[in-house]
Amino acid sequence: EVKPTGIFATIGIKNGDVLLRINDFPIDSPEKAIQSFAALKGQSRIKLDMLRDGQPSSFNYDIR
Repeated sequence: EVKPTGIFATIGIKNGDVLLRINDFPIDSPEKAIQSFAALKGQSRIKLDMLRDGQPSSFNYDIR
């Protein structure tokens, strides 16, 4: 569940979105999801690839 006031909603993720990759790192298991979040430390750019309503979408973020 994406909470309306949470960080995921703030960056544009909605309920029903299917996260496929973070910075081209495939998210195909819970373990890989945890690894990919850990790998984000120190990154200045994040790219999320997902399916929204069955259609591919990408979101790009610059971290300041």
